[in-house]
Amino acid sequence: MIKSKKITVVYQGYVDPDKLGSGNSDGTDFLYNLAQTKAALPDAKIILSTWNSFEFPAQYNTAQKLGVDSLILNEDPGGLPNIRFGFDAPNNANRQITSAAAGMALVDTKYALKLRADSYLTNANLLSIYDQYLEAVQRGAPQRDSNTLTSKNKSKAKSKKATAKAKKSGKKTNKKYSPIAVANFFTIDPSIYQHMAYHVSDWLQFGRRKVLQEYWSVKPMTTKNATYFENNAHDMEATFYDDQFRTRLAVEQHIAVNYAKSRGYKVPNLYNETDETILAGHDRFLAEHFVVLDIDQLGLSFPKYDWVKNDEFAVLNCVNHEDWYRLFADYWQVRSPNQVLLQAGDERQALKRNAVSITTNQLSMNQIYPQ
Repeated sequence: MIKSKKITVVYQGYVDPDKLGSGNSDGTDFLYNLAQTKAALPDAKIILSTWNSFEFPAQYNTAQKLGVDSLILNEDPGGLPNIRFGFDAPNNANRQITSAAAGMALVDTKYALKLRADSYLTNANLLSIYDQYLEAVQRGAPQRDSNTLTSKNKSKAKSKKATAKAKKSGKKTNKKYSPIAVANFFTIDPSIYQHMAYHVSDWLQFGRRKVLQEYWSVKPMTTKNATYFENNAHDMEATFYDDQFRTRLAVEQHIAVNYAKSRGYKVPNLYNETDETILAGHDRFLAEHFVVLDIDQLGLSFPKYDWVKNDEFAVLNCVNHEDWYRLFADYWQVRSPNQVLLQAGDERQALKRNAVSITTNQLSMNQIYPQ
Protein backbone atom coordinates (compact mmCIF):
# COMPACT_ATOMS: atom_id res chain seq x y z
CA MET A 1 0.00 0.00 0.00
CA ILE A 2 1.06 3.59 -0.58
CA LYS A 3 2.87 4.94 2.48
CA SER A 4 1.88 8.27 3.95
CA LYS A 5 5.51 9.47 3.80
CA LYS A 6 5.11 9.56 0.01
CA ILE A 7 2.15 11.96 0.25
CA THR A 8 1.84 15.70 0.62
CA VAL A 9 -1.51 17.00 1.78
CA VAL A 10 -2.40 20.35 0.21
CA TYR A 11 -4.97 22.01 2.39
CA GLN A 12 -6.47 24.91 0.45
CA GLY A 13 -9.11 27.53 1.02
CA TYR A 14 -10.31 29.90 3.67
CA VAL A 15 -9.35 29.46 7.31
CA ASP A 16 -11.50 31.14 9.95
CA PRO A 17 -8.94 32.84 12.24
CA ASP A 18 -11.48 33.24 15.04
CA LYS A 19 -12.13 29.50 15.25
CA LEU A 20 -8.51 28.33 15.37
CA GLY A 21 -7.95 26.23 18.47
CA SER A 22 -11.64 26.16 19.36
CA GLY A 23 -11.76 22.37 19.13
CA ASN A 24 -14.88 22.54 16.97
CA SER A 25 -15.50 19.32 15.05
CA ASP A 26 -17.85 21.01 12.56
CA GLY A 27 -15.06 21.85 10.10
CA THR A 28 -14.62 25.46 11.23
CA ASP A 29 -11.45 24.84 13.30
CA PHE A 30 -8.61 24.18 10.88
CA LEU A 31 -6.39 22.93 13.70
CA TYR A 32 -8.92 20.25 14.58
CA ASN A 33 -9.19 19.24 10.91
CA LEU A 34 -5.42 19.14 10.64
CA ALA A 35 -5.03 16.93 13.70
CA GLN A 36 -7.51 14.37 12.37
CA THR A 37 -5.78 14.22 8.99
CA LYS A 38 -2.35 13.89 10.59
CA ALA A 39 -3.63 10.95 12.62
CA ALA A 40 -4.83 9.28 9.41
CA LEU A 41 -1.62 10.08 7.47
CA PRO A 42 1.02 10.42 10.21
CA ASP A 43 4.07 10.75 7.97
CA ALA A 44 2.62 12.99 5.28
CA LYS A 45 3.84 16.50 4.63
CA ILE A 46 1.25 19.25 5.05
CA ILE A 47 0.92 22.46 3.05
CA LEU A 48 -1.68 25.10 3.86
CA SER A 49 -2.36 27.35 0.89
CA THR A 50 -4.76 30.16 1.65
CA TRP A 51 -5.13 33.91 1.04
CA ASN A 52 -3.64 37.06 2.45
CA SER A 53 -7.00 38.80 2.90
CA PHE A 54 -7.27 37.85 6.57
CA GLU A 55 -4.84 37.78 9.50
CA PHE A 56 -3.90 34.79 11.61
CA PRO A 57 -3.73 35.37 15.37
CA ALA A 58 -0.15 35.88 16.57
CA GLN A 59 0.01 32.39 18.09
CA TYR A 60 -0.79 30.85 14.69
CA ASN A 61 0.84 33.16 12.15
CA THR A 62 3.63 30.86 10.96
CA ALA A 63 3.79 27.38 9.50
CA GLN A 64 5.53 26.09 12.61
CA LYS A 65 2.91 27.53 14.95
CA LEU A 66 0.11 26.05 12.85
CA GLY A 67 1.82 22.67 12.72
CA VAL A 68 2.22 22.51 8.93
CA ASP A 69 5.33 22.15 6.80
CA SER A 70 4.58 25.13 4.58
CA LEU A 71 2.18 28.08 4.77
CA ILE A 72 1.34 29.94 1.57
CA LEU A 73 -0.46 33.28 1.77
CA ASN A 74 -1.62 33.93 -1.78
CA GLU A 75 -2.70 37.27 -3.15
CA ASP A 76 -6.47 37.09 -2.87
CA PRO A 77 -7.94 37.15 -6.40
CA GLY A 78 -11.36 37.99 -4.94
CA GLY A 79 -14.71 36.50 -5.68
CA LEU A 80 -16.77 36.61 -8.86
CA PRO A 81 -20.56 37.05 -8.97
CA ASN A 82 -22.43 33.99 -7.72
CA ILE A 83 -22.79 31.33 -10.41
CA ARG A 84 -26.58 31.46 -10.09
CA PHE A 85 -28.94 34.39 -10.24
CA GLY A 86 -30.62 35.28 -6.96
CA PHE A 87 -27.70 34.49 -4.66
CA ASP A 88 -25.21 37.00 -3.26
CA ALA A 89 -22.33 34.81 -2.04
CA PRO A 90 -19.31 34.99 -4.37
CA ASN A 91 -18.16 32.47 -6.92
CA ASN A 92 -14.79 31.45 -5.44
CA ALA A 93 -13.49 29.61 -8.51
CA ASN A 94 -10.35 31.71 -8.78
CA ARG A 95 -9.64 31.56 -5.06
CA GLN A 96 -9.70 27.78 -5.26
CA ILE A 97 -7.58 27.66 -8.43
CA THR A 98 -5.02 30.06 -6.97
CA SER A 99 -4.65 28.30 -3.63
CA ALA A 100 -4.71 24.75 -5.03
CA ALA A 101 -2.20 25.49 -7.81
CA ALA A 102 0.18 27.31 -5.44
CA GLY A 103 0.06 24.42 -2.99
CA MET A 104 0.58 21.80 -5.69
CA ALA A 105 3.59 23.69 -7.02
CA LEU A 106 5.42 23.03 -3.73
CA VAL A 107 4.71 19.29 -3.60
CA ASP A 108 7.83 17.16 -4.04
CA THR A 109 6.51 13.78 -2.94
CA LYS A 110 5.27 11.12 -5.36
CA TYR A 111 1.63 11.62 -4.39
CA ALA A 112 -0.52 14.59 -3.45
CA LEU A 113 -3.84 14.90 -1.67
CA LYS A 114 -5.94 18.04 -2.06
CA LEU A 115 -8.35 18.83 0.75
CA ARG A 116 -10.51 21.81 1.57
CA ALA A 117 -9.50 23.56 4.78
CA ASP A 118 -12.92 22.86 6.32
CA SER A 119 -12.68 19.06 5.92
CA TYR A 120 -10.50 16.23 7.16
CA LEU A 121 -9.63 12.55 6.82
CA THR A 122 -10.69 10.01 9.43
CA ASN A 123 -8.63 7.12 8.05
CA ALA A 124 -6.31 6.14 5.19
CA ASN A 125 -8.62 3.62 3.51
CA LEU A 126 -8.54 5.45 0.18
CA LEU A 127 -4.87 4.45 -0.25
CA SER A 128 -5.59 0.71 -0.31
CA ILE A 129 -8.64 1.18 -2.54
CA TYR A 130 -6.63 3.34 -4.93
CA ASP A 131 -3.94 0.64 -5.05
CA GLN A 132 -6.61 -1.96 -5.77
CA TYR A 133 -7.63 -0.21 -8.99
CA LEU A 134 -4.07 0.37 -10.11
CA GLU A 135 -3.49 -3.36 -9.73
CA ALA A 136 -6.69 -4.24 -11.58
CA VAL A 137 -5.43 -2.41 -14.66
CA GLN A 138 -1.85 -3.60 -14.31
CA ARG A 139 -2.97 -7.23 -14.22
CA GLY A 140 -3.54 -7.08 -17.93
CA ALA A 141 -6.50 -4.98 -18.97
CA PRO A 142 -5.98 -4.35 -22.69
CA GLN A 143 -5.39 -0.91 -24.13
CA ARG A 144 -8.66 0.75 -25.08
CA ASP A 145 -9.85 2.85 -27.97
CA SER A 146 -9.15 6.45 -27.02
CA ASN A 147 -12.14 7.91 -28.85
CA THR A 148 -15.28 6.51 -27.23
CA LEU A 149 -16.51 4.32 -24.45
CA THR A 150 -18.18 1.55 -26.42
CA SER A 151 -21.05 -0.70 -25.53
CA LYS A 152 -20.13 -3.87 -23.66
CA ASN A 153 -20.31 -6.09 -26.74
CA LYS A 154 -18.29 -3.74 -28.91
CA SER A 155 -15.78 -3.33 -26.10
CA LYS A 156 -15.25 -7.07 -25.83
CA ALA A 157 -14.79 -7.40 -29.57
CA LYS A 158 -12.24 -4.59 -29.69
CA SER A 159 -10.55 -5.94 -26.58
CA LYS A 160 -10.04 -9.38 -28.19
CA LYS A 161 -8.64 -7.81 -31.35
CA ALA A 162 -6.30 -5.54 -29.39
CA THR A 163 -5.12 -8.38 -27.19
CA ALA A 164 -4.52 -10.70 -30.17
CA LYS A 165 -2.64 -7.98 -32.02
CA ALA A 166 -0.55 -7.21 -28.96
CA LYS A 167 0.33 -10.86 -28.41
CA LYS A 168 1.37 -11.20 -32.05
CA SER A 169 3.55 -8.11 -31.89
CA GLY A 170 4.89 -8.81 -28.42
CA LYS A 171 3.95 -5.31 -27.26
CA LYS A 172 2.35 -4.47 -23.94
CA THR A 173 -1.35 -3.64 -24.14
CA ASN A 174 -1.72 -1.48 -21.02
CA LYS A 175 -1.92 2.27 -21.14
CA LYS A 176 -0.24 4.15 -18.31
CA TYR A 177 -2.96 4.42 -15.69
CA SER A 178 -2.54 7.32 -13.29
CA PRO A 179 -6.01 8.25 -12.04
CA ILE A 180 -7.24 10.87 -9.62
CA ALA A 181 -9.41 9.64 -6.75
CA VAL A 182 -12.39 11.94 -6.19
CA ALA A 183 -15.61 11.98 -4.17
CA ASN A 184 -19.00 10.95 -5.49
CA PHE A 185 -20.48 14.27 -4.29
CA PHE A 186 -20.57 16.36 -6.54
CA THR A 187 -19.38 14.35 -9.50
CA ILE A 188 -22.54 14.97 -11.51
CA ASP A 189 -24.23 12.33 -13.67
CA PRO A 190 -25.13 14.40 -16.76
CA SER A 191 -27.70 11.87 -17.94
CA ILE A 192 -30.06 12.40 -14.99
CA TYR A 193 -31.28 15.69 -13.54
CA GLN A 194 -28.62 18.36 -14.01
CA HIS A 195 -27.13 17.91 -17.45
CA MET A 196 -23.62 19.03 -16.54
CA ALA A 197 -20.96 16.84 -18.13
CA TYR A 198 -17.38 16.97 -16.78
CA HIS A 199 -18.58 18.24 -13.40
CA VAL A 200 -15.99 16.39 -11.27
CA SER A 201 -15.94 16.82 -7.50
CA ASP A 202 -13.26 19.08 -6.06
CA TRP A 203 -13.83 18.16 -2.41
CA LEU A 204 -10.93 15.72 -2.20
CA GLN A 205 -8.49 14.70 -4.90
CA PHE A 206 -5.70 12.17 -4.58
CA GLY A 207 -3.17 11.01 -7.15
CA ARG A 208 0.33 11.37 -8.47
CA ARG A 209 1.88 14.76 -7.92
CA LYS A 210 2.46 15.54 -11.59
CA VAL A 211 -1.11 14.60 -12.53
CA LEU A 212 -2.63 16.87 -9.90
CA GLN A 213 -0.23 19.66 -10.75
CA GLU A 214 -1.43 19.47 -14.32
CA TYR A 215 -5.09 19.23 -13.28
CA TRP A 216 -4.77 22.48 -11.33
CA SER A 217 -2.81 24.33 -14.01
CA VAL A 218 -6.09 25.72 -15.32
CA LYS A 219 -6.37 29.44 -16.08
CA PRO A 220 -8.61 31.58 -13.86
CA MET A 221 -12.26 31.99 -14.76
CA THR A 222 -12.81 35.32 -16.54
CA THR A 223 -15.49 37.75 -15.50
CA LYS A 224 -16.93 37.43 -19.01
CA ASN A 225 -17.45 33.68 -18.55
CA ALA A 226 -18.58 34.07 -14.94
CA THR A 227 -21.37 36.43 -16.07
CA TYR A 228 -22.05 34.80 -19.45
CA PHE A 229 -25.82 34.49 -19.04
CA GLU A 230 -26.21 38.10 -18.01
CA ASN A 231 -25.72 38.83 -21.71
CA ASN A 232 -26.77 35.58 -23.38
CA ALA A 233 -30.03 33.66 -23.34
CA HIS A 234 -30.30 30.14 -22.00
CA ASP A 235 -30.69 28.74 -25.49
CA MET A 236 -31.17 25.10 -24.46
CA GLU A 237 -33.90 23.49 -22.41
CA ALA A 238 -33.05 23.98 -18.76
CA THR A 239 -34.24 21.71 -15.98
CA PHE A 240 -34.23 21.88 -12.20
CA TYR A 241 -33.40 25.57 -11.96
CA ASP A 242 -30.59 25.31 -14.51
CA ASP A 243 -31.97 28.47 -16.07
CA GLN A 244 -30.74 30.33 -12.98
CA PHE A 245 -27.13 29.82 -14.05
CA ARG A 246 -25.14 33.00 -14.57
CA THR A 247 -21.81 31.38 -15.41
CA ARG A 248 -20.87 29.68 -18.66
CA LEU A 249 -19.55 26.59 -16.90
CA ALA A 250 -19.89 25.54 -13.27
CA VAL A 251 -16.71 25.86 -11.21
CA GLU A 252 -15.99 22.11 -11.25
CA GLN A 253 -16.61 22.02 -15.00
CA HIS A 254 -14.27 24.94 -15.65
CA ILE A 255 -11.43 22.97 -14.06
CA ALA A 256 -12.21 19.47 -15.39
CA VAL A 257 -13.02 20.67 -18.92
CA ASN A 258 -9.55 22.20 -19.18
CA TYR A 259 -7.96 18.88 -18.21
CA ALA A 260 -10.20 16.87 -20.55
CA LYS A 261 -9.72 19.22 -23.49
CA SER A 262 -5.93 18.87 -23.21
CA ARG A 263 -6.45 15.13 -23.68
CA GLY A 264 -8.53 15.42 -26.81
CA TYR A 265 -12.04 15.04 -25.44
CA LYS A 266 -14.97 16.91 -26.93
CA VAL A 267 -16.10 19.09 -24.04
CA PRO A 268 -19.19 21.23 -23.42
CA ASN A 269 -19.06 24.89 -24.33
CA LEU A 270 -21.95 25.68 -21.97
CA TYR A 271 -22.74 24.15 -18.58
CA ASN A 272 -25.65 21.99 -19.82
CA GLU A 273 -24.49 21.25 -23.36
CA THR A 274 -24.71 17.54 -24.05
CA ASP A 275 -24.76 15.36 -27.13
CA GLU A 276 -23.89 11.72 -27.67
CA THR A 277 -20.19 12.45 -28.17
CA ILE A 278 -19.95 14.63 -25.06
CA LEU A 279 -21.79 12.07 -22.93
CA ALA A 280 -19.73 9.14 -24.22
CA GLY A 281 -16.54 11.13 -23.71
CA HIS A 282 -17.60 12.06 -20.20
CA ASP A 283 -18.05 8.37 -19.29
CA ARG A 284 -14.69 7.47 -20.81
CA PHE A 285 -13.07 10.42 -19.00
CA LEU A 286 -14.28 9.13 -15.63
CA ALA A 287 -13.24 5.56 -16.41
CA GLU A 288 -9.81 6.43 -17.76
CA HIS A 289 -8.71 9.26 -15.49
CA PHE A 290 -10.55 8.92 -12.17
CA VAL A 291 -11.50 6.63 -9.33
CA VAL A 292 -14.84 7.82 -7.95
CA LEU A 293 -15.26 6.78 -4.33
CA ASP A 294 -18.10 7.32 -1.90
CA ILE A 295 -17.15 9.64 0.95
CA ASP A 296 -17.17 6.79 3.48
CA GLN A 297 -14.66 4.91 1.33
CA LEU A 298 -12.50 8.02 1.23
CA GLY A 299 -12.63 8.44 4.99
CA LEU A 300 -13.65 12.02 4.30
CA SER A 301 -15.45 14.12 6.89
CA PHE A 302 -16.95 17.30 5.47
CA PRO A 303 -19.39 18.51 8.14
CA LYS A 304 -20.63 21.43 6.06
CA TYR A 305 -22.17 18.96 3.63
CA ASP A 306 -23.26 16.17 5.96
CA TRP A 307 -26.83 16.76 4.79
CA VAL A 308 -26.06 15.53 1.30
CA LYS A 309 -25.59 11.88 2.28
CA ASN A 310 -29.31 11.56 3.00
CA ASP A 311 -30.56 13.77 0.17
CA GLU A 312 -32.34 11.54 -2.35
CA PHE A 313 -31.97 14.00 -5.20
CA ALA A 314 -28.24 14.49 -4.69
CA VAL A 315 -27.62 10.76 -4.24
CA LEU A 316 -29.14 10.02 -7.66
CA ASN A 317 -27.86 13.19 -9.32
CA CYS A 318 -24.24 12.18 -8.71
CA VAL A 319 -21.98 9.34 -9.88
CA ASN A 320 -21.35 7.02 -6.95
CA HIS A 321 -18.73 4.27 -6.74
CA GLU A 322 -21.03 1.61 -8.19
CA ASP A 323 -21.92 3.82 -11.16
CA TRP A 324 -18.25 4.48 -11.80
CA TYR A 325 -17.26 0.83 -11.44
CA ARG A 326 -19.52 -0.14 -14.35
CA LEU A 327 -17.65 2.36 -16.56
CA PHE A 328 -14.24 1.31 -15.22
CA ALA A 329 -14.78 -2.43 -15.66
CA ASP A 330 -16.08 -1.98 -19.20
CA TYR A 331 -13.44 0.47 -20.34
CA TRP A 332 -10.46 -1.48 -18.98
CA GLN A 333 -12.04 -4.89 -19.62
CA VAL A 334 -11.19 -5.90 -16.07
CA ARG A 335 -10.48 -9.59 -15.57
CA SER A 336 -12.82 -11.18 -13.01
CA PRO A 337 -14.75 -7.97 -12.28
CA ASN A 338 -16.61 -7.53 -9.01
CA GLN A 339 -20.06 -8.90 -9.82
CA VAL A 340 -21.60 -7.42 -6.69
CA LEU A 341 -20.55 -3.93 -7.74
CA LEU A 342 -21.70 -4.51 -11.31
CA GLN A 343 -25.11 -5.70 -10.18
CA ALA A 344 -25.46 -2.77 -7.78
CA GLY A 345 -24.48 -0.43 -10.59
CA ASP A 346 -27.09 -1.94 -12.91
CA GLU A 347 -29.72 -1.53 -10.21
CA ARG A 348 -28.71 2.09 -9.75
CA GLN A 349 -29.10 2.72 -13.47
CA ALA A 350 -32.58 1.26 -13.44
CA LEU A 351 -33.47 3.40 -10.44
CA LYS A 352 -32.17 6.52 -12.16
CA ARG A 353 -34.18 5.82 -15.29
CA ASN A 354 -37.34 5.69 -13.19
CA ALA A 355 -36.56 8.69 -11.02
CA VAL A 356 -36.75 11.62 -13.43
CA SER A 357 -40.20 12.61 -12.19
CA ILE A 358 -38.87 14.24 -9.02
CA THR A 359 -40.67 17.51 -8.29
CA THR A 360 -38.94 20.85 -7.91
CA ASN A 361 -40.08 21.30 -4.32
CA GLN A 362 -37.97 18.25 -3.44
CA LEU A 363 -34.92 19.89 -4.95
CA SER A 364 -32.23 20.75 -2.41
CA MET A 365 -29.43 21.46 -4.88
CA ASN A 366 -29.97 25.17 -4.25
CA GLN A 367 -27.92 24.60 -1.11
CA ILE A 368 -24.79 23.91 -3.13
CA TYR A 369 -23.94 26.98 -5.12
CA PRO A 370 -24.53 29.86 -2.70
CA GLN A 371 -21.69 28.54 -0.53
